[in-house]
Amino acid sequence: SDAPASAGPGASATDKARRELPISIRVCDEPRGVEREFTCELGLLLRHMRYFETYLESVRDPAELDISVHCDVGVFEWLMAYVHAAPRDGGEGGAHAHAHAHAHAHA
Repeated sequence: SDAPASAGPGASATDKARRELPISIRVCDEPRGVEREFTCELGLLLRHMRYFETYLESVRDPAELDISVHCDVGVFEWLMAYVHAAPRDGGEGGAHAHAHAHAHAHA
């Protein structure tokens, strides 16, 4: 039977929904006096920016998560473009993105 993804305890549907959770990241570029919000799906962050993995692996409600990254806004913008352009399924997505950033996550 083809039950809707929202019906029953479908672990794969739940995992897919979790990976699609939008995560907000506040980037603070102190030298330029700039602060900017970025949004990225949880799954993409976990796959391509492993630095955040310890903060994000137990996220249930992204509204309760506060991530601040202190780095050059232009560099982080480039990283987000890279993450969004990388292949989503299987395959070699290239090297994992790493930033020299100081992040604070509060759940």
